[in-house]
Amino acid sequence: MNIFRKYKTFPLILLLILLLSSCSNSAQRNLASTDIIKNAENEIVEGEYRYIVNKRTGKIHTYHHSMNSGMNPDNMLMTNDNLEMILEDEGKDLCRNCWAGIKTNLKSYDDNALDLIEKFMRLYDFAELDIETQKFLMCIFEVGEWYVDNVYTYQGGKQTVLETETIAKASASESAYKRWRNYLDNEYYNKYKLRNEKKVLPVVYDSDNKPTTLVIYRCDLFKKLNYGYGNNKYSKSGKQALKNAEGEIIDEEWKNYCVIDDCSKFAAAVYYHYINKEILKNKSTEEKIGYGIDLWGTGSLAFASDNSDLIKILSYKCQSFELYDLNRINKYKDFNNINNDINTFKLQAGDLLYRQADYKNNLEGHVEFYIGNSKVIGWGRVHDSYTINKTFTLHDQGFFSNDVLDNNQPYTALIRLKGVK
Repeated sequence: MNIFRKYKTFPLILLLILLLSSCSNSAQRNLASTDIIKNAENEIVEGEYRYIVNKRTGKIHTYHHSMNSGMNPDNMLMTNDNLEMILEDEGKDLCRNCWAGIKTNLKSYDDNALDLIEKFMRLYDFAELDIETQKFLMCIFEVGEWYVDNVYTYQGGKQTVLETETIAKASASESAYKRWRNYLDNEYYNKYKLRNEKKVLPVVYDSDNKPTTLVIYRCDLFKKLNYGYGNNKYSKSGKQALKNAEGEIIDEEWKNYCVIDDCSKFAAAVYYHYINKEILKNKSTEEKIGYGIDLWGTGSLAFASDNSDLIKILSYKCQSFELYDLNRINKYKDFNNINNDINTFKLQAGDLLYRQADYKNNLEGHVEFYIGNSKVIGWGRVHDSYTINKTFTLHDQGFFSNDVLDNNQPYTALIRLKGVK
């Protein structure tokens, strides 16, 4: 009987062992799936610290790297805080050499790429993103940097010389202002008599051959990358004449080597760049035309309609992006609310946000890219900074921002990267 009881309890003991083993394995899996920071924390050896932060640069170093780097002791902030806690300060970021001891794919980027990333966001925040999102953000950054460094107007085609001078000097970057002065002194003035009240910048002409307010800029970024000329009505048989609002011909250029000073054309240029650089990278020059994205005529409504040529290119030809309209966003939000899920629909880095027009309040439609941490990139105004700070809150009517220039008008659609197939 005692033997029977002994063996009768054996299955229970075995079950208990299996449960404990399962819990142990589960715990290991959970540990493996936690933030990379927690697996990379350096063990603290007696007399050492976990990290040393350079107080001058804000870079976070491992103890050993910092002690052997020749850093000025006066700049050393020694700490045993964990990395997450240190990074709560937005002014802190990873060292490019030791990466604060964490594993990161940023080692594959050269110094020029890392310099570019740091103009827009922290290396740590960029490192947390998946590879495809990183590639798309790099295209946003490259076009964004080019605009800040070269574009000095916003729909300024009917501005006079004096008006452009005033705005460019006050709001544009130093390099963009220099480009304006070079255009004025070395391009326009060599051909025509200069007067302050003249409208001198090359502009887009509409289908009725009337000048619009949109200014044309020759984009050496696209030209150097050897993208195609573009098989379209403007450039199929030759270069496009660049004329100002007064009809004077300034120069000529291939349409696909130009960008326009407008938010929707900025976004079109980003997608054009990404498609050519990543999706069509192995194609011939003639094929690198962004599947026909219109760099001159794409308007903001094209980013909110399933029937637009742009969405057809992004969703069907690229199979890399998808449109979320307000109805789809709210369905996602309501589904999570019903299931008591606090993770309602959230913006992701690389989302292209669309704000509808409010003509009663003289507010045009607008688009801009969200890159995380309450930062956006776009061209809805002349500015000399690479990013603009905005905080978004989701309501039933859409995403509202705290930017006064949005005039409390919601963003009601977005385009999201889903990866190349």
